[in-house]
Amino acid sequence: MEKKNILLTAMSLGIGGAETHIFELARELHRRGHKVTVASAGGPFADRLEQIGIRHVCLPMHRKNPLSMLCAYRGLMKLVKEEKQNALKEAGVESAGRDPREDTAAESAGSGQRKDTAAKSAGSGQRETTAAESAGRDLREDTAAESAGRDPREDTAAESAGSDPLKAAGFEILHAHARIPAFLSRLVGKACGIPMVTTCHGQYRAGFLWKRASHWGDYSLAVSNDIKAYLIGNYSLFPDNIAVTVNAIDTHTFSPQGEAAGGHDLLYVSRIDKEVAEIGFTLVSLAQRLNQRFPDIRLHLVGSGTAFADLKAQADAANAACGREVVVLYGARTDVHTFMKRGGLFVGVSRAALEAMASGMDVILAGAEGYLGALNAERLDDALATNFCCRDSGKCESEALFDEIVSRLSLSVSQREEAGRFNRAVVEEHYTITRMGDDAEALYDRAVRTVDETRRVLISGYYGFGNMGDDSLLQVMVRDLRRLDPTLSITVISNNPRQTAEAYHVKSIRRFDLIALRREQKKGGLLISGGGSLLTNATSMRSLVYYSYIINSCKRAGMKVMLYANGIGPFYGEKASAFAKKALLSADRITLREPSSLRELERLGVGRKDVEVTVDPAFGLEPDGSDWTAYRMRRDGLPAGNRFFAVCIRSWHGADGHFAEKIASACRAIREKHGLTPVFLPMQLSKDLRISEECAASCGGIVCGGHVNSGKGGRLCATEAVSLLAEAEFVIGMRLHALIYAFSAGRPLIGLSYDPKIDALLASLAYPYKLSAADLDAEALVDYADEVLRNRTRLSEDVKESLRPMKQKAESNASIALACLDGRA
Repeated sequence: MEKKNILLTAMSLGIGGAETHIFELARELHRRGHKVTVASAGGPFADRLEQIGIRHVCLPMHRKNPLSMLCAYRGLMKLVKEEKQNALKEAGVESAGRDPREDTAAESAGSGQRKDTAAKSAGSGQRETTAAESAGRDLREDTAAESAGRDPREDTAAESAGSDPLKAAGFEILHAHARIPAFLSRLVGKACGIPMVTTCHGQYRAGFLWKRASHWGDYSLAVSNDIKAYLIGNYSLFPDNIAVTVNAIDTHTFSPQGEAAGGHDLLYVSRIDKEVAEIGFTLVSLAQRLNQRFPDIRLHLVGSGTAFADLKAQADAANAACGREVVVLYGARTDVHTFMKRGGLFVGVSRAALEAMASGMDVILAGAEGYLGALNAERLDDALATNFCCRDSGKCESEALFDEIVSRLSLSVSQREEAGRFNRAVVEEHYTITRMGDDAEALYDRAVRTVDETRRVLISGYYGFGNMGDDSLLQVMVRDLRRLDPTLSITVISNNPRQTAEAYHVKSIRRFDLIALRREQKKGGLLISGGGSLLTNATSMRSLVYYSYIINSCKRAGMKVMLYANGIGPFYGEKASAFAKKALLSADRITLREPSSLRELERLGVGRKDVEVTVDPAFGLEPDGSDWTAYRMRRDGLPAGNRFFAVCIRSWHGADGHFAEKIASACRAIREKHGLTPVFLPMQLSKDLRISEECAASCGGIVCGGHVNSGKGGRLCATEAVSLLAEAEFVIGMRLHALIYAFSAGRPLIGLSYDPKIDALLASLAYPYKLSAADLDAEALVDYADEVLRNRTRLSEDVKESLRPMKQKAESNASIALACLDGRA
């Protein structure tokens, strides 16, 4: 990738798992040729960064008090400005002509303070007070975005950076670790037009104030699947904007060395704070019993913290009771690798456990958040899902831990070595520094984007209503357009502008904000209307009038107009047909998602030779290929390895009183006959969740993705849904996009038709398995399931073969749109 100028921000660089992660990431990015600067409150790793040529700037980002945060904010602003000036000098631009738009009130209020370094001002309460008084107002007022009178949440930093070439100089990306650095980096990033990403290392208390104050950047990295679920469930982050990375281990430093440990030594490494060092205290409480069982045993405890004095007192008492030094406390150390002996036994969690594994040690996973016991193949998935922290794995009882320690220390040295070899292989496969560096670079590439404000696209559709199918159209449209032209400026008309902007990294305006719409129309460019069935009065005349108005008003304003993979009709009444015809004739270009829509155009008398039949954009979706979906399904109640079929149904006005009962009866019969678990997938919670839950409860199934802000991972997004369906034996689908997702995932399907668009889709695919939802025959549904399962392999291959041209047609919509924008249509 292109080399970047990166600023990593952290609370501190003391001894700890997150701090080690930051050090290893900075070192790897530096090795790859990026320019890396780290800002934190300092610590042992700061000195090591300087030794390898990485600049470290000391700022008090480890404290929540307002004075320290103000000082850190000012220090970050100063650092960013200095870096920009240096970059401009290197580029041959005179630095004397400073851009006045960059000044924030906090900077200009105390110009004399700029002469102090952030580290000095952090150590002087008087200077902090002066800075706070001179600033004279809340930090939140210091961002350029907010002082300009707009909601900064509806723009991304990357978008705003592209509008001012001067802002591109200096740091190109801010990468924050932990909530205080993220809060401060967000303010600086918004003021200076620098995109921000974050890494979340753990699960934090998420009270109302912290939820409001926390910001996890334009994109985020989570160090395990359960932390990704935490971010989605507690902060409503869009799943596709969170990548799962690893706490990479230096397998050269942490490697099996020397002779295998032959005694009964046990190692524990942790921060010694009350909230995390519970196992350390438990081990000391077991020292006397372990000494009786193994007279040569030694418990080596490495680490320091607020509870160290209490632990030392307990250790002294235990040693006195044993009559010898059984428990040895070493305090905080930077040479932890020297304590890790091949074939030895480690007790603990998280990064320390991974380092012990890399060193060839036998490992018992036990921590304050849960207990798994000795690591083996059966427990590996649960360990991987929580970054070896054992969250939600049950409390560690002292008796169970004692029995496990006795069991592992009773093994022969060769048996412990064999366990160590397995453990190191896990680290070498999953926790490499190369993987961590690749993950960070991939996120930087997504976040850093230059925007050309002269190339504008306005997208109109049924967006921001929580409908997975329609939102997936927007997701794929934005993706395909930016693949062809990454500089496009994209604005979306949405029912929920903030959510849409944050999820898809676009600008967004509210559906009925006519002033904002007029402002966008004056800027010109291309209106994309679609996808989906927007021009129809099958649901209401208001919808047809609204979308027709958007098309006609944009055309009158001089914009190009394209109907993007639309479904057309049906229309009921001459007035509706007239509305639609006028809109269709005013469009510069039209693509349709199926042949039946072309026939509807011909029926209306819209005889255009430039109309092209493509396919629904959602055919361009693909499974993500990660283990995230399997984790989500286990969390929702489907055990690993269970075979299942997927069911996507909805409530609708044409349903008879027995529809849910018939679905449940058929699913129960399929489960009993084939041993498959029914997994219900609600695609629009307001209409699908209740009926899905009722049917699942009746037939012994589960509902996946029905959780909203519960901490369990929230509702599914389109990519997750396609990934889930890719694992199903087959799919029963009622919603249009459930069937398209199944097709995109290469799965056999059975369609339940409740709307002409379902018939049109299945007819265009020449797919035979379809039943009427209005008068559903449960026995016929079971018979179809039997037939699909008998021919599953052949049907899957047929679907995959016919999918290839579908994907090409889906992508062609974006090419046609850009041709229309450029006047080539």
